[in-house]
Amino acid sequence: VALSKDYSQFEMLAGNPRQGDTIAFKMLELSSDYSPNVSSYRVGRVSSFDAESTEVTIKLTPETLAEMKTRKKDGKFELEAGDEDGEEEEELPDELMLKLSDVLEPRLIEQ
Repeated sequence: VALSKDYSQFEMLAGNPRQGDTIAFKMLELSSDYSPNVSSYRVGRVSSFDAESTEVTIKLTPETLAEMKTRKKDGKFELEAGDEDGEEEEELPDELMLKLSDVLEPRLIEQ
């Protein structure tokens, strides 16, 4: 699923997400000046949804992960964190666990 797609053409997710659904969604994130911004669309497959806690686990697509890595933080309080081997690459988690209320504009890509 290409990230350059216009995800606004897809139907909004009606009801709760189901395991296996592929969704596009936005979320709040911090910009380089540490102000809250709405992200571009992220795409992932729903791994699980807990109706009681309204917590959804979404496994991000490789394309979404690659796009997120290119948006490195460049804030004035950002530290260059490296391990003993001298590697400075921060590993992004490939799964997000979010409250359903934090998933903005969820769109159903495929069931």
